[in-house]
Amino acid sequence: GCLKALVFDCAPFAPVVEDQGKAAEPGGAAGPRSGADQGHEMLVAVMLGCMAGLCRRHAPGIRPFVLAQDKGFAKVLRAAAVSGSTLLAPQWPEFGDYAKWEQLDCTLRFPLPRLFLYSARDQLFPPELIEAYIAHTARYNSHAPIFTERCERSPHCKLWDAERERCANAVTKMLRTIGVITP
Repeated sequence: GCLKALVFDCAPFAPVVEDQGKAAEPGGAAGPRSGADQGHEMLVAVMLGCMAGLCRRHAPGIRPFVLAQDKGFAKVLRAAAVSGSTLLAPQWPEFGDYAKWEQLDCTLRFPLPRLFLYSARDQLFPPELIEAYIAHTARYNSHAPIFTERCERSPHCKLWDAERERCANAVTKMLRTIGVITP
């Protein structure tokens, strides 16, 4: 087998994730979300997480989460989230439209395998939300191989720091199962 692509996604991105026919509660564990949001608040959270990781390594004196409390900085982040999706939409109409994205995903000749690495201790994206999204993914694309690993000790975005061996084993298992690496 040949690995053609890897996709890294921070968390379920759709405004509403259904689990066994029940819609997610607005304002539930993932915070307030509206159908009109199109994931903009999620993009802001992802951008902040990425900035925090870069700052921790290259500019430890800068604290993006403290900066995000500034109304002007928060406004810039939200504008970037909205503009980014607006700029990408003409090139990829599936961007931001989950129904179109799922339709496109289901038409792929070879369904893309998915590995969901998540943690029981993640307070930003609790395991119930990730598990609901896993179930949703399995329903809309039943041909895609799905692998999961629920870590137990890791806080948000610290899976590889806190449970490196568990994460590495999960990635290795997926790559072996799909034939990218041999036993």
